[in-house]
Amino acid sequence: MKERKYEIVSQNEFEDIYRLSYGVLLKVLKYSVEHYGFWELKRFKDDKKAKKIKNIKDAYVITEDFSYLGYGGEEVSVNKGAKYFKGDSVKMVDSIRYTYEIKTTGSEFSGRIGDMNNYILDIQEILDKYK
Repeated sequence: MKERKYEIVSQNEFEDIYRLSYGVLLKVLKYSVEHYGFWELKRFKDDKKAKKIKNIKDAYVITEDFSYLGYGGEEVSVNKGAKYFKGDSVKMVDSIRYTYEIKTTGSEFSGRIGDMNNYILDIQEILDKYK
């Protein structure tokens, strides 16, 4: 049975990532997706209406109010201060609304009963931080 030990991979305003073991990550998503909009963000960046948020990969903030015609011909308005993360328009949420994901490589999230209990204890300890 391994000693329980996890490490913080990264923490920022959008997500926290913990490594439970090699090949097993727990992601805490602190936002909800308002609009899936990779092309929308590309347009904002091309028009210099989106600014990269320092030290956070794939994070942008809109720098001025902007509107454009959507795919269906409807007018879409985007307000200054709107945030985009990994290409999508996102809204920050309270901790009660965070989403949690376990990401694995192959069958790394496996083991004997003691190993599985350790994973569960580590996950519970991390989840308790967000109550």
